[in-house]
Amino acid sequence: MPSGAASGANATPRRSDFPLYRLADNADRESPILYETNDVMSSQGAFLGTYTGLFASDRNPNDRCDTAQDPIYHVGGENTRRVEPRNTPTVINAAFNIRNFWDGRATNVFNGSSPFGRRDPAARVVSHDGAGFAEAVVDIPNLSLASQAVGPTLSELEMICAGRTLAELGRKVMGRQPLAQQKVHRQDGVLGPHFNRLT
Repeated sequence: MPSGAASGANATPRRSDFPLYRLADNADRESPILYETNDVMSSQGAFLGTYTGLFASDRNPNDRCDTAQDPIYHVGGENTRRVEPRNTPTVINAAFNIRNFWDGRATNVFNGSSPFGRRDPAARVVSHDGAGFAEAVVDIPNLSLASQAVGPTLSELEMICAGRTLAELGRKVMGRQPLAQQKVHRQDGVLGPHFNRLT
């Protein structure tokens, strides 16, 4: 690492390790490269697994995933949580992005269920008109951040076992209390009034 510390699985980065890509002159993109690495740092994701259903529960159904030895994300023979293969792009001014993700797959037209906007002809949401349920096509412009937000929920690297659908994820979370296990400081400007309930 730039600090001289060894990298690898479960390494603890130091402040002096950042940025991971360094130029001799940050104001000149053509200046000599002082340091670069193919190491990736990312938030911990999901364990390797294939979704096979939910454990029965009245309120909090849990995933049932078949697991196997992860060929990449393991330490000492034990599976570890996976991480994305790319460093996260900046979120500075991200509200103005036309597309999100490094490959631009999160479009500025939100379809309600996937990052791909109009490129996903199967995208639908379910609405209820009082008499029954019906599928509807959603086409909302200028919402690339919404398109980005639905991507990680079905990512087998980030949040979920492989093979799960958005509807099945919805079934899991519908009966759960938001932030039920989140620790909140009583002086938090937004969630402070809910301090006792959330902790």
